[in-house]
Amino acid sequence: MPEGLPFVHGHVSASDGSGGSTRATSPSGAAADSAAAGSAAPTPDRLAVVPSVAGLAAARAALPATARVGLVATMGALHEGHLALVRRSLAETDVTIVSIYVNPLQFGPTEDLATYPRTLDADMALLTPVLCGAPPVPPTPPLGRHLIFTPSVSDLRPSLAGTTVTTTVGEAAVNPTSEGAARPHFFAGVATVVTSLLVLARPTAAYFGEKDAQQLAVVRALARDLHFPTTIVGVPTVRAADGLAESSRNVYLTPADRAAAPVLYRALCAGRDAWAGAGGGGVVSGATLRATVTEVLEKGVTAAGGRVLYVSVADRWTMREVEGDLRPPAVVAAEAPLGEVVICVAAQLGNARLIDNIVLR
Repeated sequence: MPEGLPFVHGHVSASDGSGGSTRATSPSGAAADSAAAGSAAPTPDRLAVVPSVAGLAAARAALPATARVGLVATMGALHEGHLALVRRSLAETDVTIVSIYVNPLQFGPTEDLATYPRTLDADMALLTPVLCGAPPVPPTPPLGRHLIFTPSVSDLRPSLAGTTVTTTVGEAAVNPTSEGAARPHFFAGVATVVTSLLVLARPTAAYFGEKDAQQLAVVRALARDLHFPTTIVGVPTVRAADGLAESSRNVYLTPADRAAAPVLYRALCAGRDAWAGAGGGGVVSGATLRATVTEVLEKGVTAAGGRVLYVSVADRWTMREVEGDLRPPAVVAAEAPLGEVVICVAAQLGNARLIDNIVLR
């Protein structure tokens, strides 16, 4: 067995894994995974924790060339949205690698790097029944173990490292109402660490949530432009019953902020409905959708003492703003079933910076 692969057992707490994380009550959630797994324990033949770059490289090199490898890149503080990515990887690949790494490159000087939730024990408790409850994968152990990659910053990003990866997708020069303008460091930080993970894990497929629509566009462009032999898979957003998208930063919400937060999704739905309602021969412009979404969002956010950061109606993959008429739903359904336009919003509610989006399809 490759060195640097300590087994998970003894590292997972005996709690139910909630750890303060938001969990859906659906039977498809983590609790159902735990029940389905029954007595499935984190055993050496099913799951291993890899705490180092060298350990991951060794584990990946030990896999046969035919193994289909899935990558789920996270910053920890896991929730049902992350677990949806893991389940998708388990369904489509032989070996799933989940990385847990709080990436300092994607935080600005005044952002929440120091306070970002770090909940490794709870994360392990959530992941273990999902990964160990999955059907055994070929080849026979230990080559078929799923891996949880937990590198330190100094290991994944040595102090002398000066190389970063930049991308023009969504940058402020192209779209001033995007994460590229609001957080100019963000896309380069994401692109740099994702590049490292793609090099180390060499995945067949990598799974990213559609909640971060602009990040998904950047990662797809990165894999395409740098010729990574990896399929980038977008996984639908997981939401609470009232529409709030699952996010690690939801833990920052006070009860009052949490009550107000679903207005992001309501505003997005108002935009989607305005587009869909124009499908009977009429047309709607990007500018009109932007105004519709802004009106709903401003009303709800300002009433809660927050502020709207941006509203974007843009091409889904280039992130260029759309001002003119959008193609009607019937045409999009026939010619671009994955959607052409995405409405993205960001708002500050108390200490929580929330983002959300909806694809018009």
